[in-house]
Amino acid sequence: MVLLHVKKGDDDLFLFECSVSIPITSLTIEIAKIHNGRQKIFRMCSEMDYLADHGVSLPTNMVGLLPDQIQELKLTDPGATMHTPSGGSISNPDPHLKRNGHAPDEEMAKLLRTTCEAAKQSIHKNLIQQGTVLSYDHISEQFLKLRDALMAVYPMGLPLYDPLHVESTSMEAADLDCGYGSFRDVIDPQNAVLWWAGKELKGQDEKLLRNFIGSNEKTKIVIKLTQKGSGAPGREACYTDEQRKAMMAQAFRRQQEVEKLMEDDDDHYLNSQWADSRALKRSFQGINNIKFRPV
Repeated sequence: MVLLHVKKGDDDLFLFECSVSIPITSLTIEIAKIHNGRQKIFRMCSEMDYLADHGVSLPTNMVGLLPDQIQELKLTDPGATMHTPSGGSISNPDPHLKRNGHAPDEEMAKLLRTTCEAAKQSIHKNLIQQGTVLSYDHISEQFLKLRDALMAVYPMGLPLYDPLHVESTSMEAADLDCGYGSFRDVIDPQNAVLWWAGKELKGQDEKLLRNFIGSNEKTKIVIKLTQKGSGAPGREACYTDEQRKAMMAQAFRRQQEVEKLMEDDDDHYLNSQWADSRALKRSFQGINNIKFRPV
């Protein structure tokens, strides 16, 4: 199986494993779906942490208003009574004035945070260093776990205007918009493009992956994900960050040594035995190792 190191720009994303016989069109769609799924999981975890701290979202006509302004305008929040967390709630006002401040109790909040942390760690880019591959089925499994945690804390569901309600309705992320500008990194699978070695992997004429990289299944390559019309991504650097830091440290040590040698212009080395111009003459005369003992 070929191991694909998927990147977007200079950012590492995940590892993907496939055969060289996979069509380029199918490969592009699969990688784009995994990328969009990772973005969805991270968005959901971010909102769930916010939910655990400050409760469900306020209606759109109450977002950003102070309590006095809400009372003056006689606005009501139906989510405060219809969508309450199981186990009761605690008061924790939202400083950003986006949520109603009725947060779940400590046990339910811990359930949300624990589930989010486990989901983020299971799709984190650090898995690349461990050699762990990612699949769309694994992303879907994490999505279901997050949705189950939401249902456990909020059995009555979430308000329609809550971003998490929008996110938890479907695994497909490209056509959803919760109004928080979180979809800039989502790539439409039909408009996704893969690049390898500065060359676009075009799926025309039903081309397979082996038409570009050969038939060797034991191959690891770096694939870059872009959108159509965005142009070719930058090429990979010749050296990694660790190699570059090691080279810079070595050059700095060498420069320090040269500076010390330039400053050290003494002639104390003339006292050394190897610098004695009469050493050869004394060795022939047999007086090379004469020692004098005080009387």
